[in-house]
Amino acid sequence: MVTHLFQLPSGLLKPIVEGTQSFHVTFIDADYRVGDNIVFQELDRDSASFTGFEILMRIVYIQPIGHPTNLAVLGIKPPISRRASKTIMCSECGASLVIGTHEMTILNAVCGACVARNS
Repeated sequence: MVTHLFQLPSGLLKPIVEGTQSFHVTFIDADYRVGDNIVFQELDRDSASFTGFEILMRIVYIQPIGHPTNLAVLGIKPPISRRASKTIMCSECGASLVIGTHEMTILNAVCGACVARNS
């Protein structure tokens, strides 16, 4: 099992976090396999810098969508099934953050004050 990294602007990451998008379209630029993990990192839309928020998902299917585009649809779902909110700590200042996990594993989060301070 391999872990792949994708960095997405917050607008593209939001449907994945909310659970309304269960796929990701990408170029076939790595040896993607069912069962591999994907870490999605959120990028600030204006500065394109990492906001500190990342989630972990698992590839559950791969559907190539044609040549010569070399694209594929990766079906994704959380690696651990759970529906809850949880409290985690801001990775920079230690403030408590209550996050609706919507069946996903949140690896890292930064509070709004730290994001604003770092912008």
